[in-house]
Amino acid sequence: MMILGFCAGSQSYGISIDPVSEVIPLLNIESLDSGVVGLLGSFDFRGSRIPLFDLRLAQEGVTADRALSTRIIILEYAGHRVGLLAEHVVELFEVSDGDALEGRTLVVPEDIIPESLHDIFSV
Repeated sequence: MMILGFCAGSQSYGISIDPVSEVIPLLNIESLDSGVVGLLGSFDFRGSRIPLFDLRLAQEGVTADRALSTRIIILEYAGHRVGLLAEHVVELFEVSDGDALEGRTLVVPEDIIPESLHDIFSV
């Protein structure tokens, strides 16, 4: 299985590339007043508005660092696209069943994107 490595603050994660449609650089983000913890806003991508979720904001209360390695991971989630703002998105690696993830926590979109985001998809 191919894994995309990324960080949110001091936590290291890996996500299967299966739900990942693209990894893109930071874009202009429009703020949203949604009440969803971690929802940073939305951005225009190829003519569609996509909600942007910041895992570090949800976990630590501060937004992800803006660095060259900070990227937006566009995920297919619940039949929609959602952007995940992630730090240190620089590593793609292959693991076999039972392999260690080198100190990373393996996650799926359902683990990190709150269900309350479903109400935002019509934005």
